[in-house]
Amino acid sequence: MRKIATDLRPGILDELGIVAAIEWVAKDFQRGTGIRCKVTGRGADQISDPVLSTAIFRIVQEALTNVSRYSAASNVKVSLERKGDTLNVEVSDDGIGIMEGKIFDPKSLGLIGIRERVLLLGGEALISGKPGEGTLVRVILPIEKVRTQMPRMRIDYRNGPPSQFTSPSTESSLPAGTPAGATACF
Repeated sequence: MRKIATDLRPGILDELGIVAAIEWVAKDFQRGTGIRCKVTGRGADQISDPVLSTAIFRIVQEALTNVSRYSAASNVKVSLERKGDTLNVEVSDDGIGIMEGKIFDPKSLGLIGIRERVLLLGGEALISGKPGEGTLVRVILPIEKVRTQMPRMRIDYRNGPPSQFTSPSTESSLPAGTPAGATACF
C-alpha cells in the first residue's frame, strides 16, 4: 500500500520540495540507466502547491523515461527555473533526437500525458529534437493559480500531426528562445 501511495505522490515532495524530489529521481535514473543526469533549480523550491509539484514531478519522470527508452543519450539535463509568475522546466539530452513524426504520434502515450498535464495547468509544452543533437522537452507553467478545469480542446491526429495547438482560453505561440526546428507548442 505504501508503494502505491508513493507512486501517486512521493512523500519527498512534501518533505524536501520539488527540486530535492527531482534530484532524487535523477539519481535513481542515473543509477538505473548509466546516463549522467544533472539537475539545476533556481527559485523552484518555493513551490508549495501539491497539484503543481506533483505534475512537475510526473512530467520530469516521464521525460526521463523517454530518454532511457529511446534517446541513446549519454547525458541529460533537468532544469527548473522560476521566472516571475511562471516555472520553466526543461529536460534535454544529447541523444539521437526525436523524429518529428513521433512528437504527435498517437502511440506516444508518454508525450501525450506530458501535454495533457501541462494543458490542465494552463501552461505550454514544447517538444523538439534534431537528429544527432538530442531532444528537448520544455514546459512553462503558471505558478500563481493552478487551473482546475480542462479547457475544451480537440486534438485530431487523422490528418497527421498538427504544427501547433492552441486552447480557446489561451492563445499560445512559441516562447522566445525556442530552438530552430521546434514543432510542438500549446
